[in-house]
Amino acid sequence: MLLLPLLAWRHLGTPLRGGQLRNLGTLQRLADSRFISKADVMDQQVLGVVLGDVMADNLHLSWIVVDDRVGRSRALRWRETQPLFFPVTMISKRMSSGEKVDVRALYDRVARDVAKLKASYR
Repeated sequence: MLLLPLLAWRHLGTPLRGGQLRNLGTLQRLADSRFISKADVMDQQVLGVVLGDVMADNLHLSWIVVDDRVGRSRALRWRETQPLFFPVTMISKRMSSGEKVDVRALYDRVARDVAKLKASYR
C-alpha cells in the first residue's frame, strides 16, 4: 500500500492537504489513472479516507466506528443522527468492480443528503 499523499505527489505532482475541497480533483485524477490497480483495495480505501476527510471538514460530519455483524467500519455522521455515510468504501467498491468513479458526484450526493437531514432538524 502506498501512502496517498506520496502517491499523489509522485504521480501527479499535487499535494493533498487536509480536508480541502480541491482534493476532490486530485482524488478524481488518481481514480481515473492506472496508478492504483483494480485489485488494490487498500489504496482504493485510502482514497475513500481522503474523500471522507473532505466530507467531514466541509459538511460538518464526524468520524465514528461502527461495529456490526460484518466487523468494524469507519463511517461519517451528522450529530448523533442517521443515516451513516461510508466514504472509505464508496470509491473502492466502484474501482474494484471496474465501474467509473465520479468523486464529485459521490461528494455531492452526501452533501444533498446532509442538507436534507439538517433541514429536517430545524
